[in-house]
Amino acid sequence: MNKVSLFKTYALVLLVWGGGIPTLCAEEKPAAEKTNSVQEASDHPAAAVQELVSKNGIKIWLYEDQRTPIVAVKIRFVGLGSAFEPTDQKGRTEVLARTMCDGAGKFDKLGLKRALLNLGVRLNFWASNDDMFCDITSFRSSLSKTIDIIRDIIANPAFRDKHVKIAVNQLCDEHKSLIETPEYLARKTLVGTAFPDHPYGLLPTEETYKRVNSRVLRDFWSRAISAQNVFVVLVGKISAKEATELVDLIFAELPAVGSVKTIAKVSPRYFNELKIVQNDVKQSIVVFFSQGIPASHPNYIAYQAANVMLGGPFCSRLFKKVRDSEGLVYYVNTRIKHYAYADILVGTSETANETAYTVVNMIKDVFYKLKFDASEQDNSKITDEELAIAKGVLLKDYLRAFSNPDALSAHLMDIRIANLPSSYLHEYPDKVRALTLGDVRNVFTNKLIDPDKLTAIIVGKPILTSPPAQSK
Repeated sequence: MNKVSLFKTYALVLLVWGGGIPTLCAEEKPAAEKTNSVQEASDHPAAAVQELVSKNGIKIWLYEDQRTPIVAVKIRFVGLGSAFEPTDQKGRTEVLARTMCDGAGKFDKLGLKRALLNLGVRLNFWASNDDMFCDITSFRSSLSKTIDIIRDIIANPAFRDKHVKIAVNQLCDEHKSLIETPEYLARKTLVGTAFPDHPYGLLPTEETYKRVNSRVLRDFWSRAISAQNVFVVLVGKISAKEATELVDLIFAELPAVGSVKTIAKVSPRYFNELKIVQNDVKQSIVVFFSQGIPASHPNYIAYQAANVMLGGPFCSRLFKKVRDSEGLVYYVNTRIKHYAYADILVGTSETANETAYTVVNMIKDVFYKLKFDASEQDNSKITDEELAIAKGVLLKDYLRAFSNPDALSAHLMDIRIANLPSSYLHEYPDKVRALTLGDVRNVFTNKLIDPDKLTAIIVGKPILTSPPAQSK
């Protein structure tokens, strides 16, 4: 089998999962060493998260760290994501995010970029399915000047016709280049299969991008945000008093109350039959999904550990069986994907067309084998070593959040989006360390991961050498 490039692997992760890279497992170690690493990882000190409210009513989480010269600010605009777009304007939020920094207030596009560059500021607007975000990283010494610029951008984005048209044309060109790729077809089929008749199941088209113009953006932005649907995380060298003043400065012109949109909560739809999307490529992409659970679920950390055992790269049962033992794929992994109104467990792999059906069969077999082992009262079926590796992976992911202020602000925002308390930052390591084999078994006995709800999709030209396995 030809190995896929790392670029293609990363592209598939971005297209199917919508961003992020799957957790990587550390090199194999003796069980005792793994247990020690879990102990060490979970002892990372964490300062208290301060929960604040600005004068204009915006809620803030602050992690103060006077040791760093940096302040990271992450702003969440609740309900401004792609799922809330009109059907005939899918892609509006992408265009909005691309043009927010193309001039504002007294700045034209070049002047704004030069001002940010001179201050050493990193600024990025982007959107998820549910929300829109603004990421700011500034030196503490130039924070006041940075905030003046950000306030201008939020209050008076230019949305000039010329720049909006450029953004629309760029997105249309990108769409044309992707539309026939197996990665795009995999994503389109995945969301369309899992979420039919729901906004999560729709993707932008060239036609919907072209319906977005400067008038549409100005009208949308003028009524989209209020103090009611803004949440801010700050990490770095800033006090509580300074944090609330900063937020009040940025959003000084924001109305206190606005309309916060919601959409229907949805469970992914599952099919027993294998779905085939024909695409003239040498290697097939395999996508599979099952039900997920929200991060606020009482068994969520055990679910995370079970997911690592199942599909954590380089250490999971899927990787050992399909990659190490059989050598049929370059990668195979699973990840928990959260939406505001849905949760899903998604896996991806890539293999030769001749082995695509075989790989699907093996993936299903691994799901059922892990479920069977979990149902056995004999703990040897799911080993202490597997549990130790899973704990180590989860705790090392936790530690990565402390690598820099940007990473920690993103982690805190994820905690907030999941409707978890700020104390979760402290509590998580001990919750991981407390996991038992019984907790992981309960994930399967309670059907939180259910092989009977596993849906598989092949994008490529699979060659049927043996019948695909049926659900057991």
